[in-house]
Amino acid sequence: MLVLCVFVEITFLCCRKINYVILKLKFMATVKLKLNKSRALKDGSYPVVFQLLHQRKKEIVYTKYRMKENEFIPVLEKVSSNNYADCKISRELHKMTRSFYLQIKRLEAAGDEYTVKDIASAVAHKSAGKYILLDFIDSQIAWKKSMKKDGIAAAYRSTRSSLAKFVGSKQVKMSQINQRFVTCYKDFLSCNGVSENTEAYYMRNFRTLYNLAVKDGFVPKCTYPFKDICTKPCKTVKRALDKEQMLRLTQSDLGANPELMQSRALFLFGFYAQGMAFVDIIFLRWKNICGNSICYRRHKSKQTIQITITPQIQAILDEYGINKENVDSYIFPIIQPVINPQTDKNEYEQYRVALGRTNRHLKTISEKLGIAPSLTTYTARHTWATLAREYGAPVATISTGLGHTKEEMTLVYLKELDRTNLKRINGLINSLL
Repeated sequence: MLVLCVFVEITFLCCRKINYVILKLKFMATVKLKLNKSRALKDGSYPVVFQLLHQRKKEIVYTKYRMKENEFIPVLEKVSSNNYADCKISRELHKMTRSFYLQIKRLEAAGDEYTVKDIASAVAHKSAGKYILLDFIDSQIAWKKSMKKDGIAAAYRSTRSSLAKFVGSKQVKMSQINQRFVTCYKDFLSCNGVSENTEAYYMRNFRTLYNLAVKDGFVPKCTYPFKDICTKPCKTVKRALDKEQMLRLTQSDLGANPELMQSRALFLFGFYAQGMAFVDIIFLRWKNICGNSICYRRHKSKQTIQITITPQIQAILDEYGINKENVDSYIFPIIQPVINPQTDKNEYEQYRVALGRTNRHLKTISEKLGIAPSLTTYTARHTWATLAREYGAPVATISTGLGHTKEEMTLVYLKELDRTNLKRINGLINSLL
């Protein structure tokens, strides 16, 4: 009988313990840091989110970060282990994690039932601020810079400046961006003398930023504000040099001016190397040269291009190439190592300075040779495509040489040639009568 009583008492105590655990689980919530893989971005990254679970209900709270899986794993490890002192992103994510658990602790202490939305309210004031237009753009600029995408960051920065002039001192929320807002901004650009292509440039960036906000978790309360807004750039007349002008450019005396001679060499290198873009020339390294070929990935389209080194290309490499013994160094003496990030220009800034300087030199050369309109680094690329078409190269071949992803892009380069041929043929027909 005594044994039976002891057994009953133990059973009762165990049941109480089990009931306590069940009661505890009923109110305890979990917080997980994850990648939202249902919303993949074009660059292969995903939004970084917090998944809140409580009473079989789920709530997703978006952060301002987007990462690829291999970037996310080390950050997650730092947040989980509290080893976050050396990483700003890890610090911020750790603070958010702590905020959620503190909120859960407060809600548990109150003793009342609560929902996942109650937990999410711990960072609600921060999330609301995330969707202030200019603040959101600032976060995207910072993110792109951290990803070394300085070109996109610069595009966002110029668009942000334009939008800041438009909104003035008002604090605009993403929820206030509707079709009227976008149309008024477009009219603002037109009234302030912005060219059609610059207007289209700003509108495309604005649309991209709005779409990123939506990807990031912002839920629009209106119809898509860019639905009837044209962001396509208008076609401009593109000029290419003919064979006679190219010969004059290569053979002209530049008065032993080393700066003009180097800028001409970079222009000719772009022409000889299948219309290589200036940005690809500047960032070309010795490791891109293998045997008698140059193999590189286009900065813009990421297409891999292989070029046979001709005597003309080799002559420029021999005269202007530096640090040949170091395969990781840049071929041309444009980009300098960044010793002090606080004072030295980064690589992208150095490239932009070099682009402006080279175009100024090409303008001076144009004036000397009587070439109008002035040469730019882009002219070399367009000239190669045009002369290749004149000598019978198929559009598909020219497209491959330029590193275009679509032949339609190549046809834009060749439009001017088609008009020139049409004018010549029409003149011949007219002369028959």
